[in-house]
Amino acid sequence: MKKLSFLIVICFISLAAFSQINDSKLLPSEALTLMINKVENNPGVKRIELTKPYLTRLITDSLSKEEQFCLGEVYFWNFMPKESFNSFSTLLDGNDLFARAAWHRTMIINIRAFKKVDEVEKQLSKFRKKFNRIPSDPDYLYSRVYDLADIYLKKQNHKKIVELIEQEIKGLKHDGPYKSLLLPAIFIDSFKEVGRYDYAIKLLKESKFELEKTYNYRLNNIPKGDTDYLVHSSRVKGMLTVVNKKLSYTQINDLFKVLISNLDNALNKFEQS
Repeated sequence: MKKLSFLIVICFISLAAFSQINDSKLLPSEALTLMINKVENNPGVKRIELTKPYLTRLITDSLSKEEQFCLGEVYFWNFMPKESFNSFSTLLDGNDLFARAAWHRTMIINIRAFKKVDEVEKQLSKFRKKFNRIPSDPDYLYSRVYDLADIYLKKQNHKKIVELIEQEIKGLKHDGPYKSLLLPAIFIDSFKEVGRYDYAIKLLKESKFELEKTYNYRLNNIPKGDTDYLVHSSRVKGMLTVVNKKLSYTQINDLFKVLISNLDNALNKFEQS
């Protein structure tokens, strides 16, 4: 009997300790890691059911830049656009990778949650003035331009689509594997509709030619131990999570190779049609 009573006491102590651990406060980065693991390990369960419990444990004051970014991500994952937008907005004045990614997040929220298409077009212009195109950020504004073009495609506003793409690739150098160079191929029908099909083909051929020159140069000039940083999105169970990932020089070369191949495939397809 005494042994049983002792075991019961131990169980209560263990449960109390477990409860205390589960109620402990979390930095946003810690919460985000736990949330991602939960989602990945529980397929078929609604994401919000897995992620919402962590909200009450968040530390939200006196955060570092990285933690502030992760706080925005935690809210983003929990379908809290206003809170997420406010968190990311505190980083918009910066010039680092967190600022770049925060700008992207606010644009996504404006498009998908707030339906502020006009505001996003203004953000695109501000982003281009604020952030230079760099080889280690191959997405740049590709995804955001694609999102807007897709909206205008549903409205059959082909003129607007072509304008958006022209603004994106205007002055775009070929020193990086910029995905935006594929936009004329993706929205080739819009170029057809406004009578600029030949212009789109010309852009695609020029891009392929110039990218091949850059790619060949990079292949013959690979530095030792050189790395670049890539602002990219990692897919986790259907949810795109912005992360900052370190890529090697040769890994960026691989992105060149993929982009050149995609351009080549598109041009071959158009020539056969």
